[in-house]
Amino acid sequence: MELVYLWVEDYKNIRKQGFNFSPRFHCEYNPDDNNLTICDKKKKECKDNDYIENFFGENINVTAIVGKNGSGKSSVAEMILSKVPKWRHKQYILIGRSKTNGEEKYHSWGNIKDINLVGIDSLTTSDLDLSASGVEIGARDNRDFNHNLFYLNGMEFNFRIFNNEVKYSDGDDDIFIPKYIYQYRNNLNVFTSKHFFYKFDKVRFYLKPLDKDKIIEDIMNIDNLKEKLSVKEYILSLDSQDIFCTNFLMLFIRYSLLNLKEYKNFLNKIMGIENCFNITESTFNNIPNITDIVMSLKFLKTLDLKNETTNQDSEKKYYYEVEITKDINCLWIFEYILELNALNKKNLPLLKIDLYDSNRELLYAELSQGEKQYIRLLIEIISNKGAGDISESIEPRVYIFDEMETSLHPQWQKNILNDIMNIFNIWKNKKAHLIFLTHSPFLLSDIPKQNIIFLDTDGEGNCKVVDGLKEKKQTFGANIHTLLSDSFFMDGGLMGEFAKGKIDKAITLLNQEHLSDEDLKYCEQIISIIGEPIVENQLQRMLDSKRLKKIDEIDAIKSSMEEMQKRLDELEK
Repeated sequence: MELVYLWVEDYKNIRKQGFNFSPRFHCEYNPDDNNLTICDKKKKECKDNDYIENFFGENINVTAIVGKNGSGKSSVAEMILSKVPKWRHKQYILIGRSKTNGEEKYHSWGNIKDINLVGIDSLTTSDLDLSASGVEIGARDNRDFNHNLFYLNGMEFNFRIFNNEVKYSDGDDDIFIPKYIYQYRNNLNVFTSKHFFYKFDKVRFYLKPLDKDKIIEDIMNIDNLKEKLSVKEYILSLDSQDIFCTNFLMLFIRYSLLNLKEYKNFLNKIMGIENCFNITESTFNNIPNITDIVMSLKFLKTLDLKNETTNQDSEKKYYYEVEITKDINCLWIFEYILELNALNKKNLPLLKIDLYDSNRELLYAELSQGEKQYIRLLIEIISNKGAGDISESIEPRVYIFDEMETSLHPQWQKNILNDIMNIFNIWKNKKAHLIFLTHSPFLLSDIPKQNIIFLDTDGEGNCKVVDGLKEKKQTFGANIHTLLSDSFFMDGGLMGEFAKGKIDKAITLLNQEHLSDEDLKYCEQIISIIGEPIVENQLQRMLDSKRLKKIDEIDAIKSSMEEMQKRLDELEK
Protein backbone atom coordinates (compact mmCIF):
# COMPACT_ATOMS: atom_id res chain seq x y z
CA MET A 1 0.00 0.00 0.00
CA GLU A 2 1.09 3.53 -0.79
CA LEU A 3 -0.54 6.34 1.16
CA VAL A 4 -2.25 8.88 -1.07
CA TYR A 5 -4.42 11.17 1.05
CA LEU A 6 -5.63 11.84 4.59
CA TRP A 7 -8.51 14.14 5.56
CA VAL A 8 -9.33 14.86 9.21
CA GLU A 9 -12.36 16.72 10.48
CA ASP A 10 -11.29 17.37 14.07
CA TYR A 11 -8.31 16.00 15.98
CA LYS A 12 -6.10 18.04 18.30
CA ASN A 13 -5.18 21.14 16.23
CA ILE A 14 -6.27 19.63 12.89
CA ARG A 15 -9.56 21.12 11.64
CA LYS A 16 -11.02 20.01 8.29
CA GLN A 17 -7.59 19.60 6.76
CA GLY A 18 -6.37 17.33 3.98
CA PHE A 19 -2.86 15.98 3.41
CA ASN A 20 -1.54 14.75 0.03
CA PHE A 21 1.14 12.07 0.43
CA SER A 22 1.85 11.24 -3.21
CA PRO A 23 3.33 13.64 -5.76
CA ARG A 24 1.43 11.73 -8.43
CA PHE A 25 -2.01 12.68 -7.10
CA HIS A 26 -3.76 15.80 -6.01
CA CYS A 27 -6.69 14.94 -3.77
CA GLU A 28 -9.34 17.09 -2.19
CA TYR A 29 -12.28 16.14 0.00
CA ASN A 30 -15.29 18.44 0.37
CA PRO A 31 -17.30 17.61 3.50
CA ASP A 32 -20.24 19.73 2.35
CA ASP A 33 -21.14 17.48 -0.59
CA ASN A 34 -19.09 14.42 0.45
CA ASN A 35 -17.11 14.61 -2.81
CA LEU A 36 -13.59 13.17 -2.99
CA THR A 37 -11.62 14.33 -6.04
CA ILE A 38 -8.49 12.36 -6.93
CA CYS A 39 -6.57 13.87 -9.83
CA ASP A 40 -3.94 11.58 -11.38
CA LYS A 41 -1.04 13.70 -12.65
CA LYS A 42 0.30 10.71 -14.55
CA LYS A 43 -2.73 11.06 -16.81
CA LYS A 44 -2.07 14.81 -17.17
CA GLU A 45 -5.49 15.66 -15.79
CA CYS A 46 -4.28 18.21 -13.24
CA LYS A 47 -3.25 21.82 -13.43
CA ASP A 48 0.32 22.66 -12.41
CA ASN A 49 1.48 19.15 -13.21
CA ASP A 50 4.88 18.82 -11.51
CA TYR A 51 4.92 15.02 -11.23
CA ILE A 52 8.20 13.26 -12.12
CA GLU A 53 7.59 9.55 -12.62
CA ASN A 54 9.80 7.08 -10.70
CA PHE A 55 11.94 9.87 -9.29
CA PHE A 56 13.11 7.65 -6.42
CA GLY A 57 12.89 4.44 -8.43
CA GLU A 58 10.12 2.16 -9.58
CA ASN A 59 9.67 0.57 -6.16
CA ILE A 60 9.90 3.58 -3.83
CA ASN A 61 7.91 6.70 -3.01
CA VAL A 62 9.23 9.26 -0.54
CA THR A 63 7.23 11.85 1.39
CA ALA A 64 8.47 14.31 3.99
CA ILE A 65 6.33 16.16 6.52
CA VAL A 66 7.96 19.28 7.86
CA GLY A 67 6.85 22.03 10.21
CA LYS A 68 7.62 23.74 13.46
CA ASN A 69 6.85 22.10 16.80
CA GLY A 70 3.11 22.21 17.37
CA SER A 71 2.23 22.45 13.68
CA GLY A 72 0.66 18.97 13.65
CA LYS A 73 3.29 16.48 12.42
CA SER A 74 2.80 14.06 15.31
CA SER A 75 -0.99 14.33 15.04
CA VAL A 76 -0.82 13.33 11.37
CA ALA A 77 1.36 10.34 12.29
CA GLU A 78 -1.09 9.30 15.01
CA MET A 79 -3.95 9.36 12.52
CA ILE A 80 -1.99 7.22 10.04
CA LEU A 81 -1.02 4.74 12.72
CA SER A 82 -4.60 4.59 13.95
CA LYS A 83 -3.38 5.24 17.47
CA VAL A 84 -6.27 7.66 18.03
CA PRO A 85 -9.15 6.49 20.23
CA LYS A 86 -12.46 6.91 18.43
CA TRP A 87 -13.83 9.36 20.96
CA ARG A 88 -10.96 11.80 20.34
CA HIS A 89 -11.78 12.68 16.76
CA LYS A 90 -14.81 13.01 14.56
CA GLN A 91 -14.69 12.02 10.90
CA TYR A 92 -11.63 11.11 8.89
CA ILE A 93 -10.67 9.22 5.76
CA LEU A 94 -7.35 7.71 4.71
CA ILE A 95 -6.76 6.75 1.08
CA GLY A 96 -4.20 4.22 -0.08
CA ARG A 97 -3.21 2.71 -3.40
CA SER A 98 -1.98 -0.79 -4.20
CA LYS A 99 -0.95 -2.49 -7.41
CA THR A 100 -1.38 -6.22 -7.98
CA ASN A 101 -0.60 -7.93 -11.27
CA GLY A 102 -0.59 -4.56 -13.00
CA GLU A 103 -4.03 -3.59 -11.64
CA GLU A 104 -4.27 -0.51 -9.46
CA LYS A 105 -6.74 -0.42 -6.58
CA TYR A 106 -7.68 2.40 -4.23
CA HIS A 107 -8.44 1.61 -0.61
CA SER A 108 -10.05 3.64 2.14
CA TRP A 109 -9.96 3.56 5.92
CA GLY A 110 -11.90 5.72 8.32
CA ASN A 111 -15.49 6.43 9.20
CA ILE A 112 -16.66 8.54 6.24
CA LYS A 113 -19.03 6.44 4.14
CA ASP A 114 -20.84 6.72 0.76
CA ILE A 115 -18.24 9.05 -0.70
CA ASN A 116 -18.89 10.57 -4.13
CA LEU A 117 -15.80 9.88 -6.23
CA VAL A 118 -14.40 12.22 -8.86
CA GLY A 119 -11.44 11.05 -10.94
CA ILE A 120 -11.49 7.37 -10.02
CA ASP A 121 -14.12 4.68 -10.56
CA SER A 122 -14.10 2.79 -7.28
CA LEU A 123 -12.80 2.90 -3.74
CA THR A 124 -12.54 -0.28 -1.70
CA THR A 125 -13.13 -0.20 2.02
CA SER A 126 -10.13 -2.29 3.01
CA ASP A 127 -10.56 -5.36 5.15
CA LEU A 128 -7.14 -4.71 6.62
CA ASP A 129 -7.50 -2.87 9.90
CA LEU A 130 -4.59 -0.50 10.25
CA SER A 131 -5.05 -0.37 13.98
CA ALA A 132 -4.60 -4.14 14.15
CA SER A 133 -1.62 -4.54 11.89
CA GLY A 134 0.11 -1.21 11.80
CA VAL A 135 2.07 -1.24 15.00
CA GLU A 136 4.84 0.68 16.62
CA ILE A 137 8.01 -1.30 17.25
CA GLY A 138 7.61 -2.83 20.67
CA ALA A 139 3.91 -1.98 20.98
CA ARG A 140 2.58 -2.72 24.45
CA ASP A 141 -0.56 -4.51 23.38
CA ASN A 142 -1.33 -7.83 21.72
CA ARG A 143 -1.87 -6.63 18.16
CA ASP A 144 -0.70 -8.90 15.36
CA PHE A 145 2.67 -8.04 13.84
CA ASN A 146 1.74 -7.82 10.18
CA HIS A 147 3.81 -4.66 9.93
CA ASN A 148 2.16 -3.13 6.92
CA LEU A 149 3.04 0.06 8.78
CA PHE A 150 6.53 0.38 10.20
CA TYR A 151 7.02 3.21 12.68
CA LEU A 152 10.36 4.26 14.06
CA ASN A 153 10.83 7.08 16.54
CA GLY A 154 14.25 8.71 16.42
CA MET A 155 14.10 9.35 20.14
CA GLU A 156 13.55 5.68 21.05
CA PHE A 157 14.33 2.42 19.31
CA ASN A 158 12.12 -0.40 20.58
CA PHE A 159 11.89 -3.92 19.24
CA ARG A 160 11.12 -7.48 20.26
CA ILE A 161 13.64 -10.17 21.16
CA PHE A 162 13.13 -13.47 22.95
CA ASN A 163 9.37 -12.74 22.78
CA ASN A 164 9.83 -9.78 25.10
CA GLU A 165 9.47 -6.08 24.47
CA VAL A 166 12.78 -4.29 24.77
CA LYS A 167 13.64 -0.61 24.57
CA TYR A 168 17.03 0.51 23.35
CA SER A 169 19.00 2.65 25.72
CA ASP A 170 22.64 3.42 26.27
CA GLY A 171 24.44 0.24 27.29
CA ASP A 172 21.89 -2.19 25.84
CA ASP A 173 24.45 -3.89 23.61
CA ASP A 174 23.25 -7.33 24.69
CA ILE A 175 19.82 -6.40 23.36
CA PHE A 176 20.74 -5.05 19.96
CA ILE A 177 23.66 -7.31 19.02
CA PRO A 178 21.69 -10.58 18.70
CA LYS A 179 19.37 -8.73 16.33
CA TYR A 180 22.33 -7.49 14.28
CA ILE A 181 23.78 -11.00 14.05
CA TYR A 182 20.52 -12.50 12.86
CA GLN A 183 20.06 -9.84 10.19
CA TYR A 184 23.69 -10.12 9.07
CA ARG A 185 23.32 -13.84 8.49
CA ASN A 186 20.03 -13.49 6.63
CA ASN A 187 20.84 -10.40 4.54
CA LEU A 188 24.43 -10.91 3.45
CA ASN A 189 23.76 -9.09 0.18
CA VAL A 190 23.11 -5.90 2.15
CA PHE A 191 25.94 -6.17 4.66
CA THR A 192 28.53 -7.13 2.07
CA SER A 193 27.56 -4.36 -0.35
CA LYS A 194 29.91 -1.42 -0.74
CA HIS A 195 27.24 0.93 0.58
CA PHE A 196 26.91 -0.62 4.05
CA PHE A 197 29.81 0.81 6.01
CA TYR A 198 29.24 -0.94 9.36
CA LYS A 199 30.47 -4.47 8.77
CA PHE A 200 31.02 -6.19 12.09
CA ASP A 201 32.05 -9.67 10.99
CA LYS A 202 32.75 -11.30 14.37
CA VAL A 203 31.05 -11.74 17.71
CA ARG A 204 32.89 -11.63 20.99
CA PHE A 205 31.59 -13.13 24.23
CA TYR A 206 33.45 -11.42 27.07
CA LEU A 207 33.64 -13.17 30.40
CA LYS A 208 32.19 -10.83 33.01
CA PRO A 209 34.26 -10.20 36.13
CA LEU A 210 32.44 -11.61 39.16
CA ASP A 211 32.46 -10.71 42.83
CA LYS A 212 32.75 -14.03 44.66
CA ASP A 213 31.77 -12.41 47.97
CA LYS A 214 28.60 -10.96 46.43
CA ILE A 215 27.56 -14.35 45.08
CA ILE A 216 28.16 -15.94 48.47
CA GLU A 217 26.12 -13.17 50.08
CA ASP A 218 23.19 -13.89 47.73
CA ILE A 219 23.34 -17.58 48.62
CA MET A 220 23.61 -16.93 52.35
CA ASN A 221 20.39 -14.90 52.16
CA ILE A 222 18.37 -17.81 50.74
CA ASP A 223 15.72 -18.98 53.17
CA ASN A 224 15.51 -22.66 54.23
CA LEU A 225 18.98 -23.46 52.85
CA LYS A 226 20.62 -25.47 55.65
CA GLU A 227 23.86 -26.24 53.82
CA LYS A 228 24.94 -22.60 53.41
CA LEU A 229 28.36 -23.10 54.97
CA SER A 230 29.07 -26.13 52.79
CA VAL A 231 28.13 -24.19 49.66
CA LYS A 232 30.32 -21.29 50.78
CA GLU A 233 33.31 -23.60 51.34
CA TYR A 234 32.79 -25.24 47.96
CA ILE A 235 32.68 -21.87 46.13
CA LEU A 236 35.82 -20.70 47.92
CA SER A 237 37.58 -23.91 46.91
CA LEU A 238 36.93 -23.51 43.18
CA ASP A 239 40.08 -23.35 41.06
CA SER A 240 40.68 -19.71 40.17
CA GLN A 241 43.03 -20.74 37.34
CA ASP A 242 40.13 -22.01 35.25
CA ILE A 243 38.37 -18.67 35.17
CA PHE A 244 35.51 -19.67 32.87
CA CYS A 245 34.44 -22.79 34.76
CA THR A 246 34.93 -21.08 38.12
CA ASN A 247 32.66 -18.22 37.12
CA PHE A 248 30.11 -20.49 35.50
CA LEU A 249 29.84 -22.84 38.47
CA MET A 250 29.42 -19.95 40.92
CA LEU A 251 26.61 -18.47 38.84
CA PHE A 252 25.07 -21.87 38.15
CA ILE A 253 24.91 -22.64 41.86
CA ARG A 254 23.30 -19.30 42.64
CA TYR A 255 20.89 -19.63 39.68
CA SER A 256 19.85 -23.13 40.72
CA LEU A 257 19.43 -22.37 44.42
CA LEU A 258 17.33 -19.31 43.65
CA ASN A 259 15.03 -21.36 41.41
CA LEU A 260 14.81 -24.69 43.28
CA LYS A 261 12.59 -25.63 46.19
CA GLU A 262 14.55 -28.76 47.14
CA TYR A 263 18.32 -28.35 47.48
CA LYS A 264 19.73 -31.59 48.88
CA ASN A 265 20.14 -33.65 45.74
CA PHE A 266 21.37 -30.66 43.79
CA LEU A 267 24.17 -29.92 46.27
CA ASN A 268 25.42 -33.51 46.17
CA LYS A 269 25.46 -33.42 42.37
CA ILE A 270 27.09 -30.03 41.88
CA MET A 271 29.85 -30.65 44.39
CA GLY A 272 30.84 -33.68 42.39
CA ILE A 273 31.36 -31.63 39.22
CA GLU A 274 35.04 -31.06 38.44
CA ASN A 275 34.55 -29.34 35.09
CA CYS A 276 31.60 -27.16 34.09
CA PHE A 277 31.50 -28.73 30.63
CA ASN A 278 30.54 -32.04 32.28
CA ILE A 279 27.12 -30.70 33.28
CA THR A 280 24.36 -32.67 31.53
CA GLU A 281 20.61 -32.34 31.17
CA SER A 282 19.95 -35.72 32.72
CA THR A 283 21.95 -34.90 35.86
CA PHE A 284 20.22 -31.57 36.44
CA ASN A 285 16.86 -32.12 34.76
CA ASN A 286 15.01 -30.18 37.46
CA ILE A 287 16.92 -26.95 36.76
CA PRO A 288 14.91 -24.40 34.72
CA ASN A 289 16.14 -23.92 31.14
CA ILE A 290 18.83 -26.58 31.59
CA THR A 291 18.58 -27.56 27.89
CA ASP A 292 19.60 -24.10 26.74
CA ILE A 293 22.31 -23.84 29.36
CA VAL A 294 23.89 -27.16 28.35
CA MET A 295 23.68 -26.26 24.65
CA SER A 296 25.46 -22.99 25.38
CA LEU A 297 28.25 -24.85 27.18
CA LYS A 298 28.64 -27.32 24.31
CA PHE A 299 28.95 -24.45 21.87
CA LEU A 300 31.54 -22.57 23.92
CA LYS A 301 33.57 -25.75 24.48
CA THR A 302 34.42 -25.77 20.77
CA LEU A 303 36.05 -22.34 21.02
CA ASP A 304 39.33 -21.07 22.45
CA LEU A 305 39.24 -18.67 25.39
CA LYS A 306 41.30 -15.64 24.39
CA ASN A 307 42.47 -12.69 26.45
CA GLU A 308 43.45 -9.09 25.92
CA THR A 309 44.89 -6.31 28.08
CA THR A 310 43.26 -2.92 27.73
CA ASN A 311 45.09 0.39 27.77
CA GLN A 312 42.96 1.68 30.63
CA ASP A 313 44.08 -0.98 33.10
CA SER A 314 46.40 -3.92 33.37
CA GLU A 315 43.63 -6.47 33.98
CA LYS A 316 43.10 -9.11 31.35
CA LYS A 317 39.76 -9.48 29.62
CA TYR A 318 38.79 -12.98 28.57
CA TYR A 319 36.55 -13.66 25.61
CA TYR A 320 35.39 -16.18 23.03
CA GLU A 321 35.34 -15.02 19.41
CA VAL A 322 33.35 -16.45 16.51
CA GLU A 323 32.68 -15.39 12.94
CA ILE A 324 29.09 -14.37 12.33
CA THR A 325 28.71 -16.17 9.03
CA LYS A 326 30.28 -19.47 10.03
CA ASP A 327 29.73 -20.46 13.62
CA ILE A 328 26.59 -19.02 15.17
CA ASN A 329 23.52 -21.05 14.35
CA CYS A 330 21.47 -20.72 17.51
CA LEU A 331 22.20 -17.50 19.32
CA TRP A 332 18.97 -17.81 21.25
CA ILE A 333 20.54 -20.45 23.51
CA PHE A 334 22.51 -17.67 25.20
CA GLU A 335 19.43 -15.95 26.55
CA TYR A 336 20.10 -17.14 30.09
CA ILE A 337 23.87 -16.67 30.24
CA LEU A 338 24.12 -13.22 28.66
CA GLU A 339 23.69 -10.01 30.61
CA LEU A 340 20.00 -9.72 29.73
CA ASN A 341 17.97 -8.73 32.78
CA ALA A 342 21.16 -8.74 34.82
CA LEU A 343 19.36 -7.16 37.77
CA ASN A 344 17.26 -10.29 38.04
CA LYS A 345 19.21 -12.73 40.22
CA LYS A 346 17.43 -15.69 38.67
CA ASN A 347 19.65 -15.74 35.60
CA LEU A 348 23.31 -16.37 34.73
CA PRO A 349 24.93 -13.07 33.69
CA LEU A 350 28.14 -14.84 32.70
CA LEU A 351 28.96 -13.22 29.36
CA LYS A 352 28.80 -9.78 27.82
CA ILE A 353 28.32 -9.83 24.07
CA ASP A 354 29.95 -7.46 21.59
CA LEU A 355 30.53 -7.10 17.84
CA TYR A 356 33.97 -6.77 16.30
CA ASP A 357 35.02 -5.32 12.95
CA SER A 358 38.24 -7.13 12.10
CA ASN A 359 39.11 -4.73 9.26
CA ARG A 360 38.88 -1.59 11.36
CA GLU A 361 39.73 -3.35 14.65
CA LEU A 362 36.68 -1.75 16.20
CA LEU A 363 34.17 -2.96 18.78
CA TYR A 364 30.51 -2.01 18.63
CA ALA A 365 30.72 -0.91 22.27
CA GLU A 366 33.31 1.71 21.24
CA LEU A 367 30.87 3.52 18.96
CA SER A 368 29.37 6.81 20.05
CA GLN A 369 25.68 6.98 20.92
CA GLY A 370 25.02 8.76 17.63
CA GLU A 371 26.81 6.04 15.66
CA LYS A 372 24.83 3.38 17.47
CA GLN A 373 21.59 5.17 16.71
CA TYR A 374 22.49 5.37 13.03
CA ILE A 375 23.27 1.67 12.69
CA ARG A 376 20.21 0.70 14.75
CA LEU A 377 18.04 2.65 12.34
CA LEU A 378 19.43 0.75 9.36
CA ILE A 379 19.17 -2.61 11.14
CA GLU A 380 15.52 -1.95 12.02
CA ILE A 381 14.77 -1.29 8.35
CA ILE A 382 16.56 -4.47 7.32
CA SER A 383 14.90 -6.56 10.03
CA ASN A 384 11.43 -5.52 8.87
CA LYS A 385 12.06 -6.45 5.25
CA GLY A 386 10.23 -9.77 5.35
CA ALA A 387 7.35 -8.86 7.64
CA GLY A 388 4.06 -7.79 6.20
CA ASP A 389 4.13 -9.86 3.02
CA ILE A 390 1.22 -12.05 4.07
CA SER A 391 -1.33 -9.95 2.21
CA GLU A 392 -1.11 -8.42 -1.24
CA SER A 393 -3.20 -5.49 -0.05
CA ILE A 394 -0.34 -4.21 2.09
CA GLU A 395 2.29 -4.10 -0.64
CA PRO A 396 4.14 -1.75 -0.71
CA ARG A 397 4.53 -1.18 3.00
CA VAL A 398 4.68 2.22 4.64
CA TYR A 399 7.71 3.23 6.68
CA ILE A 400 7.24 6.21 8.99
CA PHE A 401 10.41 7.78 10.39
CA ASP A 402 9.67 10.25 13.16
CA GLU A 403 12.53 12.74 13.63
CA MET A 404 15.09 10.03 13.00
CA GLU A 405 17.81 12.68 12.69
CA THR A 406 17.81 13.10 16.47
CA SER A 407 21.35 12.60 17.84
CA LEU A 408 22.80 12.27 14.33
CA HIS A 409 25.78 14.33 13.22
CA PRO A 410 24.95 16.67 10.30
CA GLN A 411 27.10 14.53 7.98
CA TRP A 412 24.92 11.51 8.75
CA GLN A 413 21.76 13.55 8.34
CA LYS A 414 23.09 14.41 4.89
CA ASN A 415 23.71 10.72 4.11
CA ILE A 416 20.73 9.02 5.70
CA LEU A 417 18.25 9.05 2.81
CA ASN A 418 20.91 7.86 0.39
CA ASP A 419 21.87 5.00 2.73
CA ILE A 420 18.22 3.96 3.14
CA MET A 421 17.71 4.13 -0.62
CA ASN A 422 20.77 1.93 -1.18
CA ILE A 423 19.21 -0.76 1.02
CA PHE A 424 15.94 -0.69 -0.91
CA ASN A 425 17.77 -0.64 -4.23
CA ILE A 426 19.34 -3.96 -3.23
CA TRP A 427 15.79 -5.26 -2.68
CA LYS A 428 14.66 -4.40 -6.20
CA ASN A 429 11.39 -6.30 -5.80
CA LYS A 430 10.55 -4.70 -2.47
CA LYS A 431 8.11 -1.79 -2.76
CA ALA A 432 7.89 0.82 -0.05
CA HIS A 433 6.51 4.23 0.81
CA LEU A 434 8.94 6.14 3.05
CA ILE A 435 7.45 8.97 5.12
CA PHE A 436 9.80 11.23 7.08
CA LEU A 437 8.59 13.53 9.86
CA THR A 438 11.55 15.85 10.17
CA HIS A 439 13.09 19.18 11.07
CA SER A 440 16.27 18.45 9.12
CA PRO A 441 17.05 20.66 6.11
CA PHE A 442 19.77 18.14 5.22
CA LEU A 443 17.07 15.56 4.51
CA LEU A 444 14.83 18.02 2.68
CA SER A 445 17.62 18.93 0.26
CA ASP A 446 17.31 15.35 -1.08
CA ILE A 447 13.55 15.61 -1.68
CA PRO A 448 11.63 17.67 -4.30
CA LYS A 449 9.14 20.09 -2.78
CA GLN A 450 6.21 18.30 -4.47
CA ASN A 451 7.08 15.33 -2.22
CA ILE A 452 6.97 17.47 0.92
CA ILE A 453 3.97 18.37 3.07
CA PHE A 454 4.66 21.78 4.61
CA LEU A 455 2.75 22.39 7.84
CA ASP A 456 2.20 25.69 9.59
CA THR A 457 -0.42 27.12 11.96
CA ASP A 458 -3.06 29.76 11.44
CA GLY A 459 -3.83 32.63 13.76
CA GLU A 460 -5.73 30.30 16.10
CA GLY A 461 -2.96 27.69 16.22
CA ASN A 462 -4.72 25.22 13.93
CA CYS A 463 -2.73 23.06 11.53
CA LYS A 464 -2.71 24.19 7.93
CA VAL A 465 -0.91 22.91 4.82
CA VAL A 466 1.03 25.64 3.04
CA ASP A 467 2.36 25.73 -0.50
CA GLY A 468 6.05 25.15 0.07
CA LEU A 469 8.62 27.52 1.47
CA LYS A 470 7.49 31.09 2.07
CA GLU A 471 10.02 32.41 -0.45
CA LYS A 472 8.79 29.74 -2.95
CA LYS A 473 12.25 28.21 -3.27
CA GLN A 474 12.85 24.66 -4.49
CA THR A 475 14.13 22.19 -1.89
CA PHE A 476 15.81 19.54 -4.03
CA GLY A 477 19.53 20.17 -4.34
CA ALA A 478 19.28 23.35 -2.27
CA ASN A 479 22.12 24.13 0.08
CA ILE A 480 21.38 24.00 3.77
CA HIS A 481 21.83 27.74 4.36
CA THR A 482 19.25 28.55 1.67
CA LEU A 483 16.69 26.24 3.28
CA LEU A 484 17.32 27.44 6.81
CA SER A 485 17.27 31.10 5.82
CA ASP A 486 13.70 30.72 4.54
CA SER A 487 11.31 32.21 7.05
CA PHE A 488 9.33 28.93 6.97
CA PHE A 489 12.10 27.48 9.16
CA MET A 490 13.50 30.52 10.90
CA ASP A 491 11.75 33.73 11.85
CA GLY A 492 14.23 36.51 12.53
CA GLY A 493 17.22 35.01 10.72
CA LEU A 494 19.68 32.23 11.55
CA MET A 495 21.49 33.86 14.46
CA GLY A 496 21.04 32.54 17.99
CA GLU A 497 18.88 34.75 20.20
CA PHE A 498 21.60 35.19 22.84
CA ALA A 499 24.11 36.43 20.26
CA LYS A 500 21.45 38.59 18.65
CA GLY A 501 20.79 40.26 21.99
CA LYS A 502 24.48 41.03 22.53
CA ILE A 503 24.84 42.46 19.03
CA ASP A 504 21.62 44.47 19.33
CA LYS A 505 23.01 46.08 22.49
CA ALA A 506 26.19 47.05 20.62
CA ILE A 507 24.13 48.56 17.80
CA THR A 508 22.03 50.55 20.28
CA LEU A 509 25.17 51.93 21.92
CA LEU A 510 26.76 52.82 18.59
CA ASN A 511 23.64 54.74 17.59
CA GLN A 512 23.86 56.95 20.67
CA GLU A 513 25.27 60.46 20.45
CA HIS A 514 27.91 59.91 23.11
CA LEU A 515 29.62 56.70 24.33
CA SER A 516 31.54 56.19 27.53
CA ASP A 517 34.88 54.41 27.55
CA GLU A 518 33.09 51.37 29.04
CA ASP A 519 30.55 51.40 26.18
CA LEU A 520 33.33 51.63 23.60
CA LYS A 521 35.16 48.70 25.23
CA TYR A 522 31.96 46.57 25.16
CA CYS A 523 31.43 47.30 21.45
CA GLU A 524 35.07 46.53 20.64
CA GLN A 525 34.89 43.14 22.42
CA ILE A 526 31.61 42.11 20.78
CA ILE A 527 32.75 43.13 17.29
CA SER A 528 36.00 41.17 17.69
CA ILE A 529 34.19 37.83 18.15
CA ILE A 530 31.39 38.15 15.56
CA GLY A 531 31.62 35.36 12.99
CA GLU A 532 29.41 36.90 10.30
CA PRO A 533 31.68 39.14 8.13
CA ILE A 534 28.94 41.50 6.91
CA VAL A 535 27.67 42.21 10.42
CA GLU A 536 31.20 42.51 11.76
CA ASN A 537 32.28 44.98 9.04
CA GLN A 538 29.20 47.16 9.42
CA LEU A 539 29.57 47.43 13.19
CA GLN A 540 33.28 48.10 12.81
CA ARG A 541 32.51 51.02 10.49
CA MET A 542 30.04 52.38 13.02
CA LEU A 543 32.65 52.06 15.76
CA ASP A 544 35.33 53.74 13.66
CA SER A 545 32.91 56.56 12.91
CA LYS A 546 32.32 57.05 16.61
CA ARG A 547 36.05 57.11 17.25
CA LEU A 548 36.62 59.66 14.47
CA LYS A 549 33.79 61.80 15.77
CA LYS A 550 35.30 61.69 19.22
CA ILE A 551 38.70 62.64 17.83
CA ASP A 552 37.12 65.52 15.90
CA GLU A 553 35.38 66.69 19.06
CA ILE A 554 38.66 66.57 20.97
CA ASP A 555 40.46 68.49 18.21
CA ALA A 556 37.69 71.06 18.16
CA ILE A 557 37.91 71.52 21.94
CA LYS A 558 41.69 71.81 21.77
CA SER A 559 41.42 74.36 18.98
CA SER A 560 38.83 76.32 20.99
CA MET A 561 41.04 76.22 24.05
CA GLU A 562 44.01 77.49 22.04
CA GLU A 563 41.94 80.42 20.74
CA MET A 564 40.76 81.26 24.23
CA GLN A 565 44.31 81.10 25.52
CA LYS A 566 45.46 83.52 22.80
CA ARG A 567 42.62 85.89 23.66
CA LEU A 568 43.50 85.69 27.34
CA ASP A 569 47.14 86.40 26.59
CA GLU A 570 46.18 89.48 24.57
CA LEU A 571 43.98 90.84 27.36
CA GLU A 572 46.75 90.43 29.91
CA LYS A 573 49.22 92.56 27.91
